[in-house]
Amino acid sequence: MELQIISRKGDEIFLSDRMLPEYKRYLLVGSTPVATVSDFGDMLFQHFAGEGFDIWYSVYGIRSPVTLIARADAAVLELHIPFRNQMTAKWDGIIHEEMAEKQFDLSFTPFVHNQATFRQTGEYHTFDVHYHKETLQQFAPYFPLLAEFLEKVEKRIPASLLGSTRFLSPEMVRVVNEMLQYDFLESLAPAFYESKAMELLILMLRNISGIQPSVEKFSRSSLGYAQAARDLILSDLEHQYTASELARKTGTNVYTLKTTFRGLFGCSLFRYGEQARMEMARQLLLEGKNTVSEIAWLTGYPDVQNFSTAFKRHFHHRPTEIHRKG
Repeated sequence: MELQIISRKGDEIFLSDRMLPEYKRYLLVGSTPVATVSDFGDMLFQHFAGEGFDIWYSVYGIRSPVTLIARADAAVLELHIPFRNQMTAKWDGIIHEEMAEKQFDLSFTPFVHNQATFRQTGEYHTFDVHYHKETLQQFAPYFPLLAEFLEKVEKRIPASLLGSTRFLSPEMVRVVNEMLQYDFLESLAPAFYESKAMELLILMLRNISGIQPSVEKFSRSSLGYAQAARDLILSDLEHQYTASELARKTGTNVYTLKTTFRGLFGCSLFRYGEQARMEMARQLLLEGKNTVSEIAWLTGYPDVQNFSTAFKRHFHHRPTEIHRKG
């Protein structure tokens, strides 16, 4: 696919044969990188072609607000994620409002003519997986929402799987981070990325499981309550908030919070908090700087046995097994 990127104001964008030193830490092992320079900022695009999927990881260093237009005479079926910072993205026939950091959607367009607006200066990262239609079709019989989406893909109709904002689960964030942080043999990168691309897809399908084609719309205030509750959970993982506590702290009622939270994040308040605590515990165990007892306390489990039971239920092995490896 030959992709053309231009600035709406006509700023010149030049290919660069030298990568900025600060971008080297973002290199995706085994990918093909392309760097550009311009007056509004610098960009790094990285492409990895796999079996049944393609990965695109892009880094934008924006020095002045800009709207970029991308064009390509090719169909794209893409799971797109603003992974750091947020922008306003518009696809052919599919309009996304401001997508917050770590939201996602799966979209299809029969040819690329999209635009992204960067309203603030700073660093933006996007992580996209282009799944081949055949890769997704094997899951369609089990997910009505996906089946309806793929019918539009077959007819080459621009389509969005969700049609509304939705956030990555903590498990999905972990999988993306693992792909971005892969630092082992380049010869093994294709197998690693393939396993993680499939894991990410399955986690996404679990995230949307049970959603019917008529996706419920929530008010802006309800979405704000749910996002505030998410922020509270992540800001203090030592405390296991009840739904009543979160509703009181965010200024809404328990029913509205529970309903909107599940619609926005794909799981219950309890499940989201447990996922976040387990992902944090796993990272701390791998780092090996804390004891298992300390990690239990840091993730809201004063009783080590309860922590070990929860960890095994989540990852299917005990925390001591990871800790010894770390």
